[in-house]
Amino acid sequence: MPKQKSVLLICWDFPPNYGIGGRRWAKFTKCLLKDGYIIHVIKSKSSKVNMISSWVKDVDHKNVLISEIKPHWASEWLHSYDSIFSFARIRLAKYILKSKYKGTIFDKAIGIQSEFNALVTGLITKNNIKNVIVTGAPFNLIYYTALLKQTMKDLNIIADYRDPWINSVNYGMLHLAKDQIKEEREKQNSVFNYVNVITAPNDFLIEQIKQTNEGNTNATPFFLKVPHFFDKDDVVLQKSEIDKAQDKLKLVYAGALYSDTERYLSVLANSILKFKDQFPQIKVEVDFYTKHKSLAFSNLGLEKNIRFLEPIGDKIFNIVRESDLFIILLSDHNKDFKTTKFYEFLPYKVPYLLVGPKGHVSESIEKEELGFLLTEEQNLSYVYKKLLVSKELNGFNNIDKYSLDNSSLLLNSILKN
Repeated sequence: MPKQKSVLLICWDFPPNYGIGGRRWAKFTKCLLKDGYIIHVIKSKSSKVNMISSWVKDVDHKNVLISEIKPHWASEWLHSYDSIFSFARIRLAKYILKSKYKGTIFDKAIGIQSEFNALVTGLITKNNIKNVIVTGAPFNLIYYTALLKQTMKDLNIIADYRDPWINSVNYGMLHLAKDQIKEEREKQNSVFNYVNVITAPNDFLIEQIKQTNEGNTNATPFFLKVPHFFDKDDVVLQKSEIDKAQDKLKLVYAGALYSDTERYLSVLANSILKFKDQFPQIKVEVDFYTKHKSLAFSNLGLEKNIRFLEPIGDKIFNIVRESDLFIILLSDHNKDFKTTKFYEFLPYKVPYLLVGPKGHVSESIEKEELGFLLTEEQNLSYVYKKLLVSKELNGFNNIDKYSLDNSSLLLNSILKN
């Protein structure tokens, strides 16, 4: 009988926790299970009991063994806004965390290193685990895991960056004092010293990570791009038998609205106004499935054109499938990063409309014939005329390279037997 293979996966929002942070590794876990691995998982103990991940089905398996670690109580208070006492609790949490810990206090894995070490070392020892995969954010998880190599030198540690760390615009990194950013850099230096492989979803992020290395580490890890992907098992391509209305242009967006996207949403708003003047007989509908709001459409007379709706999970694919354009919304800080949404919606062959700055993503969309970049010149009227000529773009016939199967082959290449 072949020896059972085991992997320890450390993922803060692994299902059933809610959040996009769990998708990437839920999908990879599904592939590792097919390859005969037992997956030991460490995730956070979620307080959002009524919010369940869309990817539970991918990891509901007897060989996925989940352990939970409770976040520091002050960190929970810092990220909780659902109480009438939230303001006071957040102020107290900030005071406690700043007084006890260096670096950013907005990393959700702050203050749990002792509990984490005890749980991880126990699992590794008991199950003779050689491969440890840790994904961040939270980046303290990567730091805590890297330090295991000090005593467990045979571990194969794979650190997966889903986002930038040192030069991030999130996690409080933009507003750190010099001593705080120094602490974060020292943590990452430890990561560079000890982990075997650093993975990231794109080349731009890998370059950013390399540039934040101060060059005083004793070892350099191997870097590997392991892209985001779409999962063929999730795709339901059958469209409704009802033809799309010829007098309507339907646009859909799903996801967060960041504050630095407002000026690009204003470009969209102005483009809709111009379109309505040029094509008064065509009704424009733009649906945003998000928990956020935007002021870009206020006081422009677009109330009948713009709707903000609650997120609907996997049902969004049914909506997009029947739409004319799917909006990819980016800001300046992620103009070169293909987010999960870029890949997830590819199989539905609905043209992308990039609302945001020019960069690698816009170039890829246009060069690969997957959609259009919205600008003052290349506005909604221009896009509409292009759609009248061709409802399906050629680029969607060559998307297998973006599949989960391809990305999982890369992951397997860095696991030790």
